Amino acid sequence: MIQFKKALNDLWLYKSRSFIVIFAIVLGVAGLGTVITAFAILKSDLNANFLNTNPASATLVTKESLSPKLVQKITQQPSIEVAELRKTVAGRVQVRPNKWIPLLLFVVNDFTQMRVATFKLQSGHLPGLGEMLIERDSDRFLREKQKRHISIRLKGDKRQTLAIVGKVHDPGQAPARMEHLVYGYISTATYAQLTNTKQPRLNVLQIRVAQNTDNKTHIRQVAAELNNFLAQNGKTMIQTYIPEPNEHPHQWQVNALLLLIGGIGLLAFVLSSVLVANIVSFLVGQQIRQIGVMKAIGASKYQVMRLYYLVVFILAVIALVFAIPLSTAAGKSFSQFTATQLNFNIFTQTTPYWVYLVLIGIGLLFPLLVATIPIIKGTRLSVRQAIHHYGLNNQAMKTPLFVDQWLRLSSITRLALRNTFRQKWRPILTIATLALGFALYMVSLNVRQSLHYLIDSSAASKNYDLTYRLGEWHNRDTLTQPLQNVEHIKKITYWKTTRAKIQLDDQTMSNSIRLMVPKAKDSTLQLQIVEGNWLNNQTSNQLVINGRLQLLFPHLRVGRKVKLMLNGQVTDFVITGLVKEFNSETMYISEATYSQLFGKQSLVNQAFIAVKNPPKENSGGFWKWIQHLHSNAPGTHHQASDLSKLSQQIEQRWQAAGIEVVRASVKKAELGMVKAHLNILTFMVLAGAILALAVGGLSLVLTINLNIVERTREMGVMRAIGASVKHLFKMLWVENLLLGSISIVIGALLSFPLGVVITSFLGNLMFETPLDYKISFSGSFSSIIIMLVFVRLALALPRRSLRKTSLRKALVWE
Repeated sequence: MIQFKKALNDLWLYKSRSFIVIFAIVLGVAGLGTVITAFAILKSDLNANFLNTNPASATLVTKESLSPKLVQKITQQPSIEVAELRKTVAGRVQVRPNKWIPLLLFVVNDFTQMRVATFKLQSGHLPGLGEMLIERDSDRFLREKQKRHISIRLKGDKRQTLAIVGKVHDPGQAPARMEHLVYGYISTATYAQLTNTKQPRLNVLQIRVAQNTDNKTHIRQVAAELNNFLAQNGKTMIQTYIPEPNEHPHQWQVNALLLLIGGIGLLAFVLSSVLVANIVSFLVGQQIRQIGVMKAIGASKYQVMRLYYLVVFILAVIALVFAIPLSTAAGKSFSQFTATQLNFNIFTQTTPYWVYLVLIGIGLLFPLLVATIPIIKGTRLSVRQAIHHYGLNNQAMKTPLFVDQWLRLSSITRLALRNTFRQKWRPILTIATLALGFALYMVSLNVRQSLHYLIDSSAASKNYDLTYRLGEWHNRDTLTQPLQNVEHIKKITYWKTTRAKIQLDDQTMSNSIRLMVPKAKDSTLQLQIVEGNWLNNQTSNQLVINGRLQLLFPHLRVGRKVKLMLNGQVTDFVITGLVKEFNSETMYISEATYSQLFGKQSLVNQAFIAVKNPPKENSGGFWKWIQHLHSNAPGTHHQASDLSKLSQQIEQRWQAAGIEVVRASVKKAELGMVKAHLNILTFMVLAGAILALAVGGLSLVLTINLNIVERTREMGVMRAIGASVKHLFKMLWVENLLLGSISIVIGALLSFPLGVVITSFLGNLMFETPLDYKISFSGSFSSIIIMLVFVRLALALPRRSLRKTSLRKALVWE
């Protein structure tokens, strides 16, 4: 009990310093606890949402329609638990006057008998003839009056209206807000009505295997057997898709992101524990003589150690009282935010008990562990050494002779430079803590810069502003004629776009992959060549692939021959180039090669339009980025832009000429949408970095306070011989400016290797390719400003204390 009272008295004696340490531990534990809580919730709930849909083990798409009798035969096979027939139809939906976005319609044979890839009705009723359900995340794109009736266009450019009768939750689909499209669900009768057919052609077969549902190899074997079965029944396979078994498509990305943010949170917590070591070292140093007296009257070394461990324990317990509720609340909020972005429900209402145990264990044990070295160092002195201890080390660091001669420093400045490292370990720990905080802060802004550079460089490689995918193949002159009188058009380029399959080493065909046929000597797309060369129209059967495709098929190398199935014909090609592209898997062949194989040289199905004086993309800097993090839905900011109006005008001209537009996009709007999603990610990383930086700033504040307390008598002597408070304050300012400057330099040096690792990690995570590491100069400049603010704030309270402390009180200070 006596030890407990002494520990409380010591903390109360230095209550302002104790508060700084407690606050730092709260920040560290709260940051780490937020990620641990979010991980505990998201790891189970994200996948639980997905598994509740009874996800398909494999999806097979055939060229011909499949009959219910054939599906019933498939269901009766021992290896198949359930098989259902569906169809996916791409179209467009009107969200505003003359504003259309992509629509993905799922045709369901029987809504009441769904057993695989299911979804739940959240409101309304099941759709009948001429009715449709929409996915709840798509609701954000529709105006209030459109939530009852909606205009759609399918292939054929016929505009039709469907009644929206309810909303569903389909966690098996990618979030509509990220894909910027609307998901719709209709019956086979409605599909027949839309397509004006008596018997709708359903050609998508979704299956779930009966055994080894987590074994992808087994699923491949079952899918291969099913492919053979369908071939024997006269069906031609178009595509077979096998996802990761029983795992949400975004699960590994969420886990990896939490790991990254958790690593930053863990560093912030470790840094906060360093402050514990600082204050314990200070406390022990101040009480060396008291330790000697305690030992002289019979206290053992371990009893004294237990006393100071109790001080640390009290600090940690007080911090945990505030940190644990804060971290669990923040973790739940972060989980809900992630759930909203990824369109799933949170099932976990209470934080798992093991999260509390982990936070209590880490929050108590790590500060005690960090405090061990200063406690042992201070309590191992003998009684004689302790009683004769005179206090602060009087061996100041000597200023090098050339510094005095060349810089002509004032006596106050020279004294400040000598005093900085009088306590060897405290300034080193402060510099390490603050440097790591600055490094993480710079890295977070450099990551943003690198991500935006990837997007901007991708935009720079596309010398167009508007792109259109046409429903049919057209002659170039037919497409150009309706646009002759449209203003602001600078250049129109037409390409061919189709899909092809790669013949693999086992003689099977891959899924269909986008194949683009650029116009000869065209500068519309100028991609960065990683290896080899771009297409040469004088040489036939050349193939260029992008990095995403090579990651999918690592055996595809420059110089290798490959067989492509294109328009039902298998042809040999030679890979001559590898390009870096921020896009999905894509292959390129020359127009000369395509025309040689299939003719149709003048027929195209994709248009790229460059406009005169297009608006420049302006990132707006750091603070504008922060301001727009919680802006409205992606793309809504561009609805009134000149480019959008021009795009609508062009589409209307083509429609009047009988030319169907399947998809239209504005490059600037697409870039804004991508950047909006990346900003959310970089903000998460920045939040963790600011947390670590705040702990580093508290470390500087604590160091300044402890240094002033230890040197109170010394500064009293200086005042007695003529130094003013202003001179003392200048000395402290120089000391801590030196600490901050060294921290920034070391932080900048650390930020480069750390940033390269993190940008590479994020690039592979999101784009399956490492990012080019770019330095944000605004981040470097703002780091200097933040350092000066830290120094200024850290000296605010001590300056007031220096003014209030009388000369007599300073001279007799113990």
